[in-house]
Amino acid sequence: MWRRDVEEQRMKKVKEIERGKTFWAAGIEWMVYEKSIGTSYVISNRPVEYMEFDVDGSNNFEKSSLRQYLNGAFLRKMEISLGSGALKQHIIDLTGDDGTTRYGSYIAKVGLLTHEDYIRNRGILKPVAESWWLATPYSTELENERNDHVCTVTWNGTISEKLVYDLNSLGVRPTLLVDDETFVYEYEDEEKRRIESLKSKKNVGSCPKMNNGDKIRSLSDEELAKLLAAWSSPATHKEFWNVFLENKADDIWWEVLLKGEDEDD
Repeated sequence: MWRRDVEEQRMKKVKEIERGKTFWAAGIEWMVYEKSIGTSYVISNRPVEYMEFDVDGSNNFEKSSLRQYLNGAFLRKMEISLGSGALKQHIIDLTGDDGTTRYGSYIAKVGLLTHEDYIRNRGILKPVAESWWLATPYSTELENERNDHVCTVTWNGTISEKLVYDLNSLGVRPTLLVDDETFVYEYEDEEKRRIESLKSKKNVGSCPKMNNGDKIRSLSDEELAKLLAAWSSPATHKEFWNVFLENKADDIWWEVLLKGEDEDD
């Protein structure tokens, strides 16, 4: 029988993933770089996007277009995969590389490493052969001629700085603070198998009273991920079986399940 506890046997809790080791979520490989009480700080193992830090020239992460994307569309993608309660807010220190503190700090669910974070974890953060953004501004003072520059990590792992709207958009390696009780996949193939299992006619047909196979196979990967999140969530698991497997998933139910939210302004 296709059951949630069977699926969890193929998964690990984040607390079981050691520092420097990786897991997969939302098609992205994540590395645990620091452990805290009941939570783990993780960073994408490679850049997930390539974009400017801010299209209007701000080196303040809080006001940047990059922050807006990460805590809008990208955050929704991660909450679909991990569950809305899995990601916790964490503090991002926006002290300038020159020691100025005008930006203070910012609290977000998706962030970037700071210069200090990178140095502290340099031993496990190996070069990825391409440059990527840090959250640390070069300076927070308006009179500084480089107040539109942000610290970066270069292709060989050294610290540099770049113009925030550099025409050669740099890599983005998001950071998350994940609840240690969250179930994740240790290997990429396992996560892919989870999605493919819903696409497979054979697996769909093997589920008791599963008469929504054609509907499932017509869904996009993002919609499938939402369906899987509802299936694996303890809060919606009972509703999932009662409504979906009994073939009562009418158009209104599907619309509610697959409904997206507006991006963060």
